Amino acid sequence: MTATPPRHLLNAFSTKSIIKLPARFHRYPLPVPNFKYFKLNRRRKQSQLLSIFKKQLINQRYTLVFFNNIKEMHETYLTYKNDIDNLICVHSEGALRFEKVEALRRGEHAIVFTTTILERGFTMANLDVIVINAGTFEKASLVQIAGRVGRKQVAPTGLVLFLHEGVSLSMIFAKKI
Repeated sequence: MTATPPRHLLNAFSTKSIIKLPARFHRYPLPVPNFKYFKLNRRRKQSQLLSIFKKQLINQRYTLVFFNNIKEMHETYLTYKNDIDNLICVHSEGALRFEKVEALRRGEHAIVFTTTILERGFTMANLDVIVINAGTFEKASLVQIAGRVGRKQVAPTGLVLFLHEGVSLSMIFAKKI
């Protein structure tokens, strides 16, 4: 079972043999992404983004902030690290990535900047996701990222926010699933 089957697998089945499940095991619907226009300036603090982060902290929500580019993520991290307690970056080239993910699971970091390394297989309660420059991601990645939210029965809902400089077809298709 997957939210993003590869095309060859879809082509192997007739439309009559595929069942679409619109909800998870806890019977809550899948989270629906919200779209918000936002142009990132990674070298300057932006009140709009800082406000989103502060609101997440006030609401005591863990938040994964996804970037499509490690350099852009790191530069943005340097801009916001003094404003967000225990802010960390997790990416495939990071030496301590496993330790950072375990620290996140223990609740030591409320907001984490990450790449698609955490788009699959990561689950925790009270988790929201924000995607920076969502229009640059493929549909399958956006679906998997959105799927991080609401996986726990104790917290079956949450925020999926696609920040973008223009709505892409990938974003539209990800929202339809």
